[in-house]
Order: sequence, then structure tokens, then C-alpha cells
Amino acid sequence: LEWEILPALQAGKVVLADRYVYRTVQGMARDLDPDWLEVLCSVAPRPDLVFLFHDEEVVRRSRLDLSTIDLYEAGMDLGLTRDVPFSYQLYQQRVREGYEDWAESHHIELIQPESLAEMVDRIEKLAGLEVGDLNVRHQAVLNMLHQHYHDPPHAMQTATLALQLFDQLRPLHGLGAPEAELFEFGVLLHNVGEHGEERDRHIRTATIIRESNLDGFTPDELNVMGVLAAAHTIHHYRELEAWLATVPSAYRPTIEKLAPLARLADGMDASHEQTVRWVEAILAEEGKLLIRMQSRTKAKAEVHATRERSHLIERVYGLDVEVIAERQGPPPATTNLAPLVLAQSG
Repeated sequence: LEWEILPALQAGKVVLADRYVYRTVQGMARDLDPDWLEVLCSVAPRPDLVFLFHDEEVVRRSRLDLSTIDLYEAGMDLGLTRDVPFSYQLYQQRVREGYEDWAESHHIELIQPESLAEMVDRIEKLAGLEVGDLNVRHQAVLNMLHQHYHDPPHAMQTATLALQLFDQLRPLHGLGAPEAELFEFGVLLHNVGEHGEERDRHIRTATIIRESNLDGFTPDELNVMGVLAAAHTIHHYRELEAWLATVPSAYRPTIEKLAPLARLADGMDASHEQTVRWVEAILAEEGKLLIRMQSRTKAKAEVHATRERSHLIERVYGLDVEVIAERQGPPPATTNLAPLVLAQSG
């Protein structure tokens, strides 16, 4: 609420939240005091729409594979039955009834769409939006990310910070939207080769992307994305030169300019805890770049890793890099959570 939802609402944005207060309302399935739950959830703004996805087929299939059932999520602590699959079905029914009771008591329409398209259509009408057709390229990348990497939140956090760097340093690299898109996709996929020997991860990652035949991409674009994905492991400029030799010459300047940013962004989530909320890249004086991270914690791991990864910035752009983290509480509701600040003097 403090970090994400309230500031976004104040900024006039539409917020889509998975579970939201319903994560807590789930306690109704364990017979928690409804008055206590009411107090606990009272600080949360009331949602305009609530979608409930309940797949009976998934519940039915759960009988077939005990290995997929978490004992707590199966409600085994409630003592409903000793039969784990049956307990799972009973508990899921209690959860669903809890959602329905909460929605009824708070006069909230609980929508149970039959498809994702129906849900999107309801959101578009509520917000007066015309989202348009599905971005096939972006969806293909996200599907690949979830298929090959166990920690998508880290990849998404790294991509978010990488794009902040891209936008703020645009006067330095001079690249535009097409390059930004490939950059984002490359960073999102930077760990898809995680299975296997650690020392060969970057090579597997590049190979997987290059050979993926993802919908909507040309072979050259996949090649660029593969190199950018592997760039976070580059320790020396001569390694970057070796990778540049594997792509057509027309794409080499783009990769040379963006590889240092990809490596830097990966360091900004070294703990994989998404503690850095946004980053500012400031040209404080001639020949010096200040990287200032706003974080919920001291971000010691992130500061250390980002400093270690700054050498490519220094080598490619000729800038001395200083990295600091500022620990802050939740921003005021009017704060822009991703400020694109680029100050230059001298």
C-alpha cells in the first residue's frame, strides 16, 4: 500500500493487484475472527473490481498428483480429513466461500470470468481504455522467461532498473525506442540458461535465445538479445569485444553502449529481494556519473555489486562512476516512483 498502490492511485493510475486484501481474507477459511479481519483490512482502499479465478479442473486433477499439493494450502492443519487431496478440495471450497462472503458483506461484485480476454474487457470498460491487440513479442519473451528461469521477479526488477538507466542516459548513448525494446527483452532473459554448469551460463543463455525462434523476432534481433542477456557476466572489455564479433557490424555500436547498462542493472538487485525502488543516473560533473539508488534497506549487496560492475561504463563511456544508496521510507503519495532525472553541469 505505502510503496506501490497509494502513490499509483494518487497519480491517477490503474492498479492491478493479485490477491490484494484477499490474501488476508483467506484467513476466513481458517475461521479467523471476522471482526479482527475487518479491522486488519480497513486500511486498504476498496477495489472497484474483483476477479475470482477458480479452475475446477485444476482442483479435480490435484487428486492425481500428491507431489503438487502443499500441506498448508491443502488445509491439513484444520483437521478436516486425513485424505490430503480431499482436504485440499474442502479447503479450496472454504477459501472460495470466504471470498464470496467478504464480497457480499462489502457490496463488491465478485466477477468470475471465463477467460483472460473477458477480464481485460471489463478492465478496459471500467478505466475507459483501449489497450489494443496483445503485444506478441513481449508475451513471447515473458513466456520464455517463466519457462526457463525460476526467479522472474528478479528478472523483471533488473529490466525495470535497466530501462530507467536507459532513459536517463539517453543523451549519452543516443538510442531510441527500438533499441530500448531489445534491451528490455535481453535483460528480462539474462538468466534463462541457469540450468547446468555455472561457468557456461551466459553461453547457454545466448544460445537459447538465438535458437528460440520466438514469435515476432528476426534472427538478428534474437542475436542482439542473446548478447545483451549474456552481457551481465562480462568482466573485461576484451570479453565484450569477443561477443561483438558474433553479431553483424550494424548492431555492434548498440550492444557496446547497452551491455554496460545491463551489467550495472543486474548488480542493483544482487540480493534478489527487489529492495531498490528506483535509480537516478546523474552526470554530476564532467567525466563523472553518480548512480543513486533509492532503497527500502541499506542495500549493501546492491551497492557493492553495482560498484564492481561499473568498470564497463567507465571503459565505454569514459566516466568515473560513483554508486550510493539512500535508505528511505515509503514516498509520499504524490511521488513519481520512477523519476527520470538527468542533471548536467560543468
